[in-house]
Amino acid sequence: MPENSLMPTEKNPDTRRRIMDIFFGLLEKRSLDKITVRQICQEAGVNRQTFYYHFGSMDDFLTECMNTAFTGVLGESNVPLRWEDGLYKLLTALRGSKNIIHNIFFSSYRGNLENFMNDYARAILMKAVSECAKRNQIQVSEADQIIVARFYRYVFVGLLIQYIQDDMAEKPEAIMRRCHRIMDYQLDRILIRLAENPDKGR
Repeated sequence: MPENSLMPTEKNPDTRRRIMDIFFGLLEKRSLDKITVRQICQEAGVNRQTFYYHFGSMDDFLTECMNTAFTGVLGESNVPLRWEDGLYKLLTALRGSKNIIHNIFFSSYRGNLENFMNDYARAILMKAVSECAKRNQIQVSEADQIIVARFYRYVFVGLLIQYIQDDMAEKPEAIMRRCHRIMDYQLDRILIRLAENPDKGR
């Protein structure tokens, strides 16, 4: 199993974790659209009432599974100190669990994965923009910082989606080298320009 795989690495007797463990095993082999609550329950040795007692719905279940799995790779806070760390860890986690990611992405639950990537990118990029402004003593409004972070979030999530569609063939290190050159070159200049030309219409 790859070092950065999202697959659980330890068995846990807890019912919730056992159900998730079974789910990840099934998801490694087949599309999410072909996995049913009944199959999960049969494999886990629980009934449907137990499943819905713990998770409420399939959407809730999938969200908790992704949060639990990614937390094991990204860390408890899910908000790294630097955007470089966050993007690299996420690229590595996706590539380390290629089958699982494909079987979610190429299913009717693709939106759940995209929502997770959006939330994660929003957190690391808001932090990156704020830190850049402080480090360079750029007096830029919070509203402008949010717009800049949002712009880069669209870029990052688009990059991640394309990475999945391209079968995650390229090494994360190669992608990071290009992203680092672009991000470092542009971010401080964008913030300076916004500070020098504030939107007086607000």
